[in-house]
Amino acid sequence: AIKAVFGTYIGITLVTFFVRNLAFSRLALIYGLIVAIVLFLINRLIQINVGNTSSKVTGRIKTSKILLVGSEEFAMPIKKQIYSRPDWNYDIVGVVAVNDESENYIGSLPQLRDLIRAYNVDQVFFLLDSISYKVMLQHITRLQDERVILKLIPCILSI
Repeated sequence: AIKAVFGTYIGITLVTFFVRNLAFSRLALIYGLIVAIVLFLINRLIQINVGNTSSKVTGRIKTSKILLVGSEEFAMPIKKQIYSRPDWNYDIVGVVAVNDESENYIGSLPQLRDLIRAYNVDQVFFLLDSISYKVMLQHITRLQDERVILKLIPCILSI
């Protein structure tokens, strides 16, 4: 889109150069170009960092906070994979226990909504190896009014 802005101003400059009836001050065109580019970049930064955009957008300043729901044994490979890719811009808040609680978990499944609000979580990853579909669908239904992206991680990725 920045190419389109730049191309449009080049076109306007060329038209005003050859057709004197439509002549604008070239200095005004340069100011307009600079203002248009700055406004475009500010708008793009706001869209990427404030809006609820796809997690695959590059150039994010703000990291996406993630909550993993499942057992610690299946969460460890996912954590390693996420931490090995800093370009993904994920920050893992913690792992939510499905059945049992231990010191490695930040909470249990009934506390999921409160954990999302407390830690200002952007995305929740359900590890399909360690949670039943019925329980997972119940919690997804309860979280529909939350501003959070829900993702299902299949067992193949946890190898």
